[in-house]
Amino acid sequence: MWNEYGGKGLNMYLLESQGTAEEKLKAFLKGKGFTAPVQMGGMAGYPGDRGLPFAYVIGVDGTVVFEGRGDYHAAVKVEMAKIKYPGLGKLEVAKSLEKAAGNFVAKAYAKAIEDCNGIIEKAKDEAAVEDAKFIIERCNAEGAKLRARADKAKEEKRYLDAFADLETLSSGFKGMELGDNAANEIKELKKDKEVKREVDAANNLIKLRENVAKMKTKTEKATALRNFAKQKANEGTRAGEDAKAEADRVESES
Repeated sequence: MWNEYGGKGLNMYLLESQGTAEEKLKAFLKGKGFTAPVQMGGMAGYPGDRGLPFAYVIGVDGTVVFEGRGDYHAAVKVEMAKIKYPGLGKLEVAKSLEKAAGNFVAKAYAKAIEDCNGIIEKAKDEAAVEDAKFIIERCNAEGAKLRARADKAKEEKRYLDAFADLETLSSGFKGMELGDNAANEIKELKKDKEVKREVDAANNLIKLRENVAKMKTKTEKATALRNFAKQKANEGTRAGEDAKAEADRVESES
């Protein structure tokens, strides 16, 4: 559900309830590619603390539409179907802003802002103007989030993630300073030999993980990951360090 709807209107929060150490739990989830926030400290006070798995689904209107230990997926799908503009934070907008809202969903943020500014300039419909201002704020917020995420990815030498966010900035804010700067940054990064080395190692680790998933024993998996980290091409890279950490995690799993 998270892979399908995360970032499209679904917010998910995990409540830890079995006494697992926070770092161990987060490392496990990270290894699975799961990025939803985790609340430590158990589920004391919630009805679900008497049996797992237990889920609450809060609908788009703020009410609890599912509570219990059964299959909550159907309830999530029903609520997601009500979201016309995933990620926008508004179920409906003025008729004149539907195109702008659609551009937001398509990550064409510059076009959405242009559409909204056109409505604001006319200033005939107060409700439409408020919707336009809201959409502009959401576009700017998405831009700031992408920029911060790209900077963090670069700092951590996770250049595949950095390039993905920079590409979204470049295309989404094309013609605006934010987008043009991202486009130039992509060109400069691609010229950097060390960045290329990191990207090659990251791509090779992705391929290795596919093979590791098919291996039967922990020893076999950990050995493959450690051998990857020792290879000269991967030494000192982010992917090499990740491979070591994954090998440790594999060996510690019960």
